[in-house]
Amino acid sequence: MTIPAFNKQINIKGFGIDRYKDGKIIERMQLGDDVTLQQQIGAMPDTGSAK
Repeated sequence: MTIPAFNKQINIKGFGIDRYKDGKIIERMQLGDDVTLQQQIGAMPDTGSAK
C-alpha cells in the first residue's frame, strides 16, 4: 500500500509491559492502537467509532 508522506502530528494510545529478572529487563511487550494510527495517516477510513 502506498501512502503519501505528510507533515502532521498523529496521536495514538498504547501500553507496555516489562518483565524483570535480577534487576534487568528480560522481556518487553508493547501494544498500540494500530487502527487509529491507520485512520490518522489515511490508510483506513475513519468511522468515528475510535474517538
